[in-house]
Amino acid sequence: MKTLEELNSDEQNLKAQLDKIADDKIKAAQEEKDQKLSLLGVLQTEAEGFREQASKATSDAEKRSLYGYATINERKIKELQIELGIYSGESVVPETDFVYETKQAVLRKINQMIIKAAITLGGYFITNSLAGAIDAGFFSAVLQQISNLFFYGSALFGGVWLCGMILYWFVSDYIINELSDDFKGLTPFQKILILGGIFGILLHFLNSVVPDAL
Repeated sequence: MKTLEELNSDEQNLKAQLDKIADDKIKAAQEEKDQKLSLLGVLQTEAEGFREQASKATSDAEKRSLYGYATINERKIKELQIELGIYSGESVVPETDFVYETKQAVLRKINQMIIKAAITLGGYFITNSLAGAIDAGFFSAVLQQISNLFFYGSALFGGVWLCGMILYWFVSDYIINELSDDFKGLTPFQKILILGGIFGILLHFLNSVVPDAL
């Protein structure tokens, strides 16, 4: 049997071993945390890179692929943030993903159709007014036919700009944030055509509501 002195010595040795194990656990946990933080930084950099490349991609297939890679990384980022206790509860996926890009493309298409309707309807009123100003003759008949073509074109696109007004709440984000920039990028001639078309629509509306006003 060991003496009391030997048992006390063994106890001290055991405490020293336990302290060393505790220190090793703290160091191992810190190293693991540092590795996860390092990986988190790499994943965030890669995700941002994928999204930047996707924003510059020319094909939808390439965009989907790159946004898919970014989404995979962002899911891993969320998992790591939860493990590290730093997850804020907010989505790490930015709003500018492929769905958002597709939505903007659709809104631009709708806007283009509305502009086409405005231009064709404006052309109808201009040519029809010119034809009416000429008493008779071949030139008047030609203008009348041209005005009819413009009218048919506006009728073709008319349902689109009617839907555009109905779907205002869906396209308002584009109208507020993007339309002014697009309009500034047009040539002076294109701006005149668009404004003339809008003015023609306004005249048509007023004439429909108050026939004797015009």
